[in-house]
Amino acid sequence: MDNRIALCTELENEISKQGYSLSRFSQISGINRGILSATLNGNPPKPMSINQLDTMTTALGKPEGWLYERFAEQCFDEQGKTNWRRVRALLLRCIELNRNVLIERILCLLLEDISYLNQVFELAEELIADNPSESVMQLYECVVSNERNYQAERLAISHYRIFRYAIKRDIKQNFIAAVTFQPFCERLPFSMQLDAWLQLANVYYTASEWTFMEKCGDALIELSGHLYKKKKYRNFKCERSFVVYYGQGYLIKSIFYQKVGKYDESIAYIKKYSDLSWFEGLDHYGQAEVENFKIFAQGNMYCLELYRGNFAVLDSYVEFLEQYPKEIVPGLLTILSTANQYNIVIDHIIEKFHEHITTNLYLHSTQKQSVADNQYTNMCYQLALYQSKHANQSTKLQNTIKRFDKSLRKCNMSLNLDYTSLLQNVIRSMP
Repeated sequence: MDNRIALCTELENEISKQGYSLSRFSQISGINRGILSATLNGNPPKPMSINQLDTMTTALGKPEGWLYERFAEQCFDEQGKTNWRRVRALLLRCIELNRNVLIERILCLLLEDISYLNQVFELAEELIADNPSESVMQLYECVVSNERNYQAERLAISHYRIFRYAIKRDIKQNFIAAVTFQPFCERLPFSMQLDAWLQLANVYYTASEWTFMEKCGDALIELSGHLYKKKKYRNFKCERSFVVYYGQGYLIKSIFYQKVGKYDESIAYIKKYSDLSWFEGLDHYGQAEVENFKIFAQGNMYCLELYRGNFAVLDSYVEFLEQYPKEIVPGLLTILSTANQYNIVIDHIIEKFHEHITTNLYLHSTQKQSVADNQYTNMCYQLALYQSKHANQSTKLQNTIKRFDKSLRKCNMSLNLDYTSLLQNVIRSMP
C-alpha cells in the first residue's frame, strides 16, 4: 500500500469510528472541507503537512505525535525520492516532542542519500543555540557517523557540539568526551577553536591531567597571539572577550608549572597575565576581564609563596580572600594543602571560613560548576587530612568525610588512592 494512502486510511478510520462526517470533521478541526477531501480522498491523496496532521490529531483527541511514524513513511516514496521540506518539518516536531527513536529512524531513511548530510548539519546549527538537547545531538551524531571527509569542518564542529553537550558534573565522563573531541579541535573555525581549547583545559584541570592541560595552554597562547598580531580577532565573535583567551593561555601555563613544582617558571607566566591593560580593543567587558586577571595573578602569587613554605604571607592572603570571596574555596584548598605539607596549625582560618567549608557556595554554569566541584572536593579531602592529624577534631573529621564522600561520588572523581591514604590516617588518629 502507498504510504500516503496508509496514513489517510488510518485517519479516515478514526474519523468514522468517532462518528464524524467529513463536513462535521471539517467544522471541528477548522480545516477547509475541500482541502480535507483532497487530502483524505484524493486519487492520489493531496500531500499532507505536519501542521494538518497535528490539527486533525488534536480534533480527534489523540496524543501529540500520533501517526508520526506513518507520516515519516510518506516522506520517502518508493522511488527513493525525498521531500526535505516535509522531512525537516517532521524532524522539528520530533525534536520538540523528544521523539528520539523516531528521529533516529528518519535520519536513517534520509541518509540513504548522503547528499542530505549538509541539510542535517545546517538544521542542527540552526537549533543548537536555543535547544541544546539530546534530540539535537542526534543530528550531530548523524553527521559524525556519515561524514566521509575526515578533514571536513562540519565534522569538527559536530564533534565540538557533542563535546560541549557532554560536559556535566561527572569528571571521568567529561575527560572521555574531551579526549574523543580533541583531535578535531584544530579543524574548527578560529573563533570556535579558542572556546574549544579553553573548555578542554578546564576539563583536564578537573581531571588533574596536567600534561593535557598544558597543551591547551600552548594552543591558546599560539592561536590568540597570532590572531592578535594579525588583528584577525576583530572579524569574528567568541563566547568571551578576546583578551580572556590570551590571558587564559598564560594562566593555564602558570598552573601547570605550579602543579609540577616548578615555581620560578610559574611566576614567569603569572607576570604575563598580571597586567593586560595594554591590550588593544578592550570594551567594558574586556576591561573587567583584565581586572579579573590581576586578581588571579595576585592570588596565585600568594599560593606559590605558601607552596614554597613562606607562611609569612598567610595573613595577607586571608585578607585577600575576604576581599574576593569567589576565591575562598580554591584559596582554602591551597592553605590546607600547604598546612598539611608543612604541618602548620590553621584552626583560626578554618573557623573564619566555616560557612564556605560546609557548603559549596559558588556554582555557575555547568563548566564552571565542574571546576568548582573539583576544588571543593579536593578542599574537603585536604581538610579531612588536616583534621585527622588533630585528635581533638574527631567529630569535625566525621562531618568532613561525609561531605568529601558525597562530593566525590557526585563528581565521579578518581581519587581512590588518596581516599585510601585518608582512611589510613583516620584509623591512625583513632584512640
